[in-house]
Amino acid sequence: MPTSTGTGGMRHRLIFQKLVETKDESSGDVTESWVYDFEADAEIVSGKSDEIFETQRRNALATWPQYTASETYIFRMYYRDGINSLKARILFEGKKFGIFPPVRDNRPDKMRLQAVFLNINAD
Repeated sequence: MPTSTGTGGMRHRLIFQKLVETKDESSGDVTESWVYDFEADAEIVSGKSDEIFETQRRNALATWPQYTASETYIFRMYYRDGINSLKARILFEGKKFGIFPPVRDNRPDKMRLQAVFLNINAD
């Protein structure tokens, strides 16, 4: 069952996390952890006509074995600057999803974000 935040199209809650790297100065070891960044309401949109997203998905499946074809979503959300897809992921419906760089939507105040289920157990 989708995570719901209200009525209308923007009824799914996305929880964004960012990757934080901490360096131990005494040993030089680097520890990576995922921390809460922000939340956003979004709607799921069809990706059938979005060729750029299909290309991203195929490249991810060919390049990174941790991605699985079972769950891929394209979300429309209000535009937000500063999302770094290399250091961000989302939690949706209790699952972790890697994201691709956002793409502007045909609505000027919105953007689209492709999310691919991460088949990993990392925190």
